[in-house]
Amino acid sequence: ENVGGSVQISPKIECDGVAVSSTNIRRKIKNGEVEEILGYMRPYSVYAPVQRGKGMGKGLGFATINQQIPKGKVVPATGVYITECEIGEDVYASVTNVGYRPTTDGENSLLNMETHIMGYTGDLYLSTVRVNFYKRLRDERRFNSVSELVAQVEKDKQEAISYFK
Repeated sequence: ENVGGSVQISPKIECDGVAVSSTNIRRKIKNGEVEEILGYMRPYSVYAPVQRGKGMGKGLGFATINQQIPKGKVVPATGVYITECEIGEDVYASVTNVGYRPTTDGENSLLNMETHIMGYTGDLYLSTVRVNFYKRLRDERRFNSVSELVAQVEKDKQEAISYFK
């Protein structure tokens, strides 16, 4: 049945000579190029419940929240990202690792998203938190020792603090 109405085709949108399309945006996220999409859309984000972790980060001096990227959501390239966490009305600078935690979990671990939220001390277990991705810092890698891992996390935190200044 014809219900009337009309269709208007919008012109192609480009940003820096690249077509802005859902296909290009998904590809950039999968490649970890989250900073490149900021020119034409809000940051890529994951909104997911916080799951119980092993408590290892807290023991190392940087508590983290653990989340699973929801099924059907584009998964960013593994690595460490500068992020922000939205907790209620508040926003906190953070650093997020998307990957398999090779230093602490070894082989055969599941893909995980683990975020250290700077300046937040509450318990978020079973809360739902939005993590906004701004910049990929580096690849995920295996460290030779836990102290090497802790030193690198401190460097990542400083980069995030500088980014948001």
